[in-house]
Order: sequence, then C-alpha cells, then structure tokens
Amino acid sequence: MAGEAFIILLRVTFLTVAIYSILKYKSLSSELGYCDSSSLSNRILDQRVKEYDELANSPDEADAFYSFLPIPMECTPCPQYAICQDGHLRECEAEFLLTDSLLSHIPFSSFFDGIPYFGSVAFPPRCEPDSEKRALAADVGVHVLSTLEKHKGNVICGGIKRRKGLSDQVAFGLKESDVHAFISALKDKSISQTEFDEIWALALKDLADNEELDRLVQENGDSLIIARNAQIGFSCKIRMKLGSIIKKWRLEFFTLIALFFGYTMALSKIRRSSADKKRVKQLVHLTIEQVRERAYRHMEDTSISPFVIPEQVRDEELADVHSSTERQRLWSRVRKIVESNANIQVKQLELEGEITDVFEWRSS
Repeated sequence: MAGEAFIILLRVTFLTVAIYSILKYKSLSSELGYCDSSSLSNRILDQRVKEYDELANSPDEADAFYSFLPIPMECTPCPQYAICQDGHLRECEAEFLLTDSLLSHIPFSSFFDGIPYFGSVAFPPRCEPDSEKRALAADVGVHVLSTLEKHKGNVICGGIKRRKGLSDQVAFGLKESDVHAFISALKDKSISQTEFDEIWALALKDLADNEELDRLVQENGDSLIIARNAQIGFSCKIRMKLGSIIKKWRLEFFTLIALFFGYTMALSKIRRSSADKKRVKQLVHLTIEQVRERAYRHMEDTSISPFVIPEQVRDEELADVHSSTERQRLWSRVRKIVESNANIQVKQLELEGEITDVFEWRSS
C-alpha cells in the first residue's frame, strides 16, 4: 500500500510540474508575439536572451535551478507583407488587407497562443492582396510582359536588326518610360494617372518577383526592362532547334554514355553490397556454430582444445575467395560481429611460441 501511495504521489507531482511548466512556457512564449518585419527576433526576445545569459552565469543556486527550465526563445515570424514591431502586428503593406486565420474563429483559439509547438501566436492572420488592385496590376503585367517578350523574340529571330556591339540585355530590353507611356495610353479613363502609376509599380514588382522580368539602369540613367522569355514563331523555333541539335548532339551522346556507365556501376555496387551482407551473415553463423561445436566436443573429449583459431576458420570458410584482399575485407566484417557476440570470448594464447587470438565459447 505504501508503495502504491508513493507511486500515486509521484504521478501527481509529475503531473503538477508538467502542467506548471506548460503554463509557464505558454505565458513566456505568448509574451514574445511577432518577430519584427524581416527579422527572426524583436526587442522583447533580445531582452530575454540577455536576461537568460545573465541567469545562466548566475552563482545563485535558485537562479541556476530555474535556468534549466525550458524558456521559449522564438517569436512568431511576421506574416508576409505585414509590418510588425515590438511583438505586435501593426498593419499590412500597401495593396494588402489584413485577414484573420480561419482557425482564429474557433472558441478559445487564443488559449493556444504560446502552447509548445503552436508558437507565440498560434493562428496568425494573413495579409491578403487587395483583389481589385491586384487584378488591374495583373492585367497591366500581362500587357507589359507580352510587349517585352515580342520585342525579345523579334530580336532573336532577326525581325529587328540588332546594332553591333550591343549586349544581349541592352538589345533585348526596352526603355521603361516608353513601355509605361504605351501601356498608359491603353488604360481606362476612370483610372487616374496616380492610380495607374501605383498599379504600374505593383505590376513590375510582381513580374520581377516571379523572375519574369529584369531591370537594367544604363549609364545615362535610362531604365531598361527585359523579359526573361521570348515569344518566338514556329519557323524560328524550328531553325533554333536544328541549330541546337547540331551543336549539342555530341555532348548529349556522351552524357547518355556517362549516365549508362554510372547506372551500371551503381547497380553493380548495390548488388555486391547485398551479396556481401548475405555472405557475412552466413559466415558469422558458421563461425559461431564452429566455436560452440568445439566447446561441446571439448566437454566430451578434453584432449580436444576448447577454442578455435580465427585465421583457420577464415581460410576454411573463404577457400573459394582467391583474392587475399577480398578475403580479408570480408573476414574483418565477420570477425567484428563475432567478437561482439555475448557467447564468444576472445583470448590471446601462446601457441607454438607465438601469441595468437582465439575464439572460445563462454561457459554458462
């Protein structure tokens, strides 16, 4: 009864400590809130790290004890396109709207803030794009990209004569101001120039973020925009494909040969490794059986030595392996496993004037 009472007391104590630790962890974690924008820390976390370092170096025994308790050291990353400071989410960037997480609407959702594995903010909101402005920016982006890709395709296929000495980027690019004026002339009259400029900036940013467009500022200050891809006609594609095959067929052929030999070698190595594992397993079993059989024979006839010499076992069991290097490679793996067997004892005996390792069965 006393033992059962002690176990119950121990369980209650453990449960109390666990609940206290979780609640303490939740309180400390939820205080951290959001990391600062473009950072994995904030002022609160920096202060905590400093205090924890001081606590860890404290000579006070109580402080030293508490320093072993888990202390949360991670804030919740600031949502994309949000502006966060001092643990709080202030607002979303322009062209974005703050939207609550669906999970934040469940009852007592705030209880999960700070719980281990949920983070300091369990269900952070998101900054969703302003759909109307995004739609207009996407439409402008399509026109811009189409204009740039057609120009690049015409340069590549010779539809536009390329001046000598121009780099690819300069030849493929168009002045941003020219494209801006061209697209602006197509805008709806209900959109003001200021609104269009905002949409234009957002469209170019999206194209750059999606790696569909590059910018180049020339020495004279002109900004060029260049499409990553090109719109190329069917006949031009055929010409380019034929030229590419003529130039690269040798490289492709040797690449295939290299891949074939690499595959063959890898397959051979895998098969050899599998065969080695099977062979080693068999050899280990045979060796242990020999040692055990020798021990039984010694019990029946004491004139028979109770041990076996590893090298003799090796030469008998690997007689079909003619390469000494291969034989030693396999045997080293076998011997390592045999020596780790609890029933095998490795001894050193003097036999015919030489110190020799032997295997002997451990007596029960």
